[in-house]
Amino acid sequence: MSETLDRIIQQDGYDVHFIHTKKFKTIHLSLKFMAKLTRENVTKRALLPYVLQQGTKNFPTAIKLRQHLDELYGTVLAIDSSKKGENHILTIRLELPNEQYIAGSQDLLDKGISFLKEVIYQPKVVKQSFDPTIVEREKQTLKNKIEALKEDKMNFANNRLIEEMCKDEAYRLRVHGYEEDLEAITAENLYAYYEEILKNDHLDVFVLGDINDLNVEKKVTDLVKSNRKQSSIKKK
Repeated sequence: MSETLDRIIQQDGYDVHFIHTKKFKTIHLSLKFMAKLTRENVTKRALLPYVLQQGTKNFPTAIKLRQHLDELYGTVLAIDSSKKGENHILTIRLELPNEQYIAGSQDLLDKGISFLKEVIYQPKVVKQSFDPTIVEREKQTLKNKIEALKEDKMNFANNRLIEEMCKDEAYRLRVHGYEEDLEAITAENLYAYYEEILKNDHLDVFVLGDINDLNVEKKVTDLVKSNRKQSSIKKK
């Protein structure tokens, strides 16, 4: 039976969780950015997963992004949003094969971490702004998602129930945001808000897999530490 060892490194504004297990032949890296739910930020946070998966500085299109993932032995990138209590969580995760099990895949973890760093800290930007074309297109994608959820009668009824029961609490806010708030979102103010997330959100990093022999602790801690400001909020 495989043993699982847990280790948490607590820093100013972020925690890194290392979970060692031999159950998987892949390494899972997840970064969870958490902030209080507000009506002002929830639609922006719901839109960001769509935008961030459309390109980076060195992989400026979704196609080139996917091609690079294929080159990393079918590594999977996923970005989504959720809520927990009165907090909103933006999750960016990468699942890549463990190089210990693939011949000729030297430095695959390093390449995966480097790619994840680019997705988070070097998205496709035009003069301190996300690409306006991408943002407008993904606003429509999110709008379609919100409209589809309204057509789901069970989901709609559940949302209305929560809104009534929790009308004085942030938990009432819808995780996918609000169609009427999309118009005010621009490529410029969305990027400015994303920079605030990187600076101010509490960050939990999870590393799971057979990681004992990969020196992963230093690699991941250095990745996060080099891109966090000391003013980052503490976890409540």
